[in-house]
Amino acid sequence: MSTYPEAKPKSEIPSVSLGCGTLIFIAIIVSLFSRPDTDKLESKISRLQDSVEKMRQSVSAQTREIQQLRYRIEEHREDGDRQDE
Repeated sequence: MSTYPEAKPKSEIPSVSLGCGTLIFIAIIVSLFSRPDTDKLESKISRLQDSVEKMRQSVSAQTREIQQLRYRIEEHREDGDRQDE
């Protein structure tokens, strides 16, 4: 009697196959942990966010100026209409 299990023929050994989803999942994990050049990318994203914030502030300031000008024009028109009466 042998203490070692008998070797099974190759046809009886169950095979394992990885599906497409599993391979994609492994690729995502590898890419997350390898992270090449992420510092440069994060720096560029930060600069872009700063630029967008400055543009928003500029747009807000211009909107306020336009509203003030519109208000002055309407006041001027009303004063002109009163003088015509």
